[in-house]
Amino acid sequence: MTMNAILTNTMKTNAQILNLKHLHPHGVEGFHSLPCVYGGKAVPETPALRGMALCHVTLPPNGETRLTPEEKGHYHRQMTELYCFTAGSGRMRLNGAWRAVQGGTVVLVPPMVMHTVAANGKGVEFIVVTVPAYRHEDSFDLFDCPPEFSRNDPAWAKELPITEPTRPREITELFSTNEWELAVVRLAPGAAIPSHRHEAEEEAYFIIEGSATVTLAGRTTRVEPGAFVSIPPGTEHSIAAGPRCARYYVAANPPVAVRVEV
Repeated sequence: MTMNAILTNTMKTNAQILNLKHLHPHGVEGFHSLPCVYGGKAVPETPALRGMALCHVTLPPNGETRLTPEEKGHYHRQMTELYCFTAGSGRMRLNGAWRAVQGGTVVLVPPMVMHTVAANGKGVEFIVVTVPAYRHEDSFDLFDCPPEFSRNDPAWAKELPITEPTRPREITELFSTNEWELAVVRLAPGAAIPSHRHEAEEEAYFIIEGSATVTLAGRTTRVEPGAFVSIPPGTEHSIAAGPRCARYYVAANPPVAVRVEV
């Protein structure tokens, strides 16, 4: 299937579900590869989003995210990125400081913050949400860390809650501005968020735990960890957990004005 055919099909169904976890990293039909080294592999990115981009990265043991093999870090002048670590562990350099990261760590990287990720001996896995949508021309590599990048660190890191849900449905907001937001949702076994739509907001789901069924515009699909769900504005959608707890990230652009009561 060609890129145009996939985009046309996306417009007809007004939604898309993709399994990013099992994509071949080089030239998958329907995807373009970010021109990054990322441990020697290009990274697939879905074109289905309007105002944001999402890519799924698995770094091999001792791998690093670099624009070039010689680069020590890079930054963006306009893009803001959220790194959501889903498995493994490693380190992330933000300006002049290194921070430990692991599955469950979420790191905000505003514009003009130099950053890079280095995996430990067992590798690390994460997704990156970029607003506005990723543009390679807004990526600038650094061979050294200039003093102005070390004076302050406007980035932050958070750890996802590890306690069991106390309600059938829980939404934890991680980040929100006037333009977009990121939250993590946990559904108890068999719990569901009923069918609804957002007239102005675009949403993206990334499944990180358990299994669920997602219904988009009347079409139901089973999703598991590694699945990405694109939900354009105006699309009727719902999600229901399987026999065990399901957890997923939800990014919205702009922030959802009214959420379904949970």
